[in-house]
Amino acid sequence: MLDAPAQVRWAAMKWSHSLLLAAAMLAGCGGGADSSPVCSVEINADSILSGEGLPERPAVTLQRMRPAWVIDDRAVGGLSLSALWAGYAEPYRDAPQSVYPRGPQRPFGEVARASQVVVVEVGGNDALALPPLADFERDLRSIVRTIQAEGRVPVLTGIVQIAPDAGSLFGPAEHAHSLLLNAITRKVANDLGLVHAGIDLDPVRYEDTFDGIHRRPSAIPKLLERLTSAVELAAPWCKGKGQ
Repeated sequence: MLDAPAQVRWAAMKWSHSLLLAAAMLAGCGGGADSSPVCSVEINADSILSGEGLPERPAVTLQRMRPAWVIDDRAVGGLSLSALWAGYAEPYRDAPQSVYPRGPQRPFGEVARASQVVVVEVGGNDALALPPLADFERDLRSIVRTIQAEGRVPVLTGIVQIAPDAGSLFGPAEHAHSLLLNAITRKVANDLGLVHAGIDLDPVRYEDTFDGIHRRPSAIPKLLERLTSAVELAAPWCKGKGQ
């Protein structure tokens, strides 16, 4: 049995060890005084950022541009805003599994997510169905409210420009509707004080696309540069990480 002085010394040693262990655990969790928060980004997107026709998914390119970011790539070919909000068994009728590798999705508000920043790049496919503008705005605002209610930061991107001769999918009516839907993304961002990435400002040249819509590999970095700038503006702790 230890004498009184030895017991005091033993208690002091245990207390010091506990402090060192706690400090190590705090530093490992990123909670030290000199540490900065991790930048985590969830990307909800359609075929513009899902990589169809490209040698790699744009999220992979983005990861090389910002290697310190933690990226959750949820881009799905053919995804519409309405399907993102409501959930889906498949993003469009008879969609091949390759365009939605995560399979069917629950409604947006029921999806478990961990990222601090949530990017929303959808809307072009909605234009194909010519939905009422009020329905599109309602769903977009609902998505933004959900993101904010979870304590996360929403970033809207807008809808990429579509070449007037984009083929059979986007006729004059669908093209015009895509412009109206894009204007709603601007309106919602302005009303709610959100950062808008402005990929709708990227000029479209048919030769930079496969079909007047989907960008060739050489045109993807310009879109991603706009996206990274927007994320870093919306979430300042992301700026400078891994550049």
